[in-house]
Amino acid sequence: MRRDFKADLSIWIWQSDGSGTEIDADLLNAARRNWGRVLAYALRYEPDAAVAANIFEETLLAASKARKRRLPSAKPIRNLDSYLYVAFVRSFHRYLAKQPHLEYVGSDQDLDARVRVNLRTPCTMEDNRVRDLEVGVKQQ
Repeated sequence: MRRDFKADLSIWIWQSDGSGTEIDADLLNAARRNWGRVLAYALRYEPDAAVAANIFEETLLAASKARKRRLPSAKPIRNLDSYLYVAFVRSFHRYLAKQPHLEYVGSDQDLDARVRVNLRTPCTMEDNRVRDLEVGVKQQ
């Protein structure tokens, strides 16, 4: 689906986390640089940009906490842009996996064909009552 609008690619990010700890400037700059890329990726799957912004902000805060907790002997993150992007994609896919899946059926004829197939399958007593009710409604 092609979009014919120019999006404002700026994002407002908290300068500190919930506990008041400042987020490093290089991490904030990496987040600002990546926002356009993150938004473009998210809009392929979710039409609401606010969802992407919330997940990206959570990812940024988690990355900030992880950097502060790491040992001084640990290797630093070499590419913050890639690190933030991959962390966002993982979090975003976790979010998508929790969402209900909608199935596109097509036309009314396709839906009727699916219903006929479902009516032919073995069913429980309650399913039989529902089927009888549906058949009675269609006949009226």
